[in-house]
Amino acid sequence: MTTGDAAYLVQLVLPVHDNAGKAFPDAIWENLKDRLAEKFGGVTAYRHAPAQGVWAPSGKKRNAEDVFMVEVMSTVLEKDWWAALQADLERTLAQEHVVMRAIALTAINHKQQPCFLRYAHTR
Repeated sequence: MTTGDAAYLVQLVLPVHDNAGKAFPDAIWENLKDRLAEKFGGVTAYRHAPAQGVWAPSGKKRNAEDVFMVEVMSTVLEKDWWAALQADLERTLAQEHVVMRAIALTAINHKQQPCFLRYAHTR
């Protein structure tokens, strides 16, 4: 990927704890990181700097939970692959919804050489 190439930054916003307040096993996150790194050539996980997500279901009491972000860059956006991963994470983490978002971006690479980002295709 060189400067000016279009790509996507895909971000997953994940809960730190289960619905009972217990931290999820490290194996879940290691498996996810391995899965994403293998497919996309790299992954960034902001696991040790959790943020707090706050939401209020229509007219109800506000809820809050600690969350962290995992992100990858890709030159293609395979919506079906991401939807399957989202459904898998919702089952694994017992969540109604796992937030995922894809942001179009332009790469900055002053060396004009390919960087770690590679095309990802479903295997």
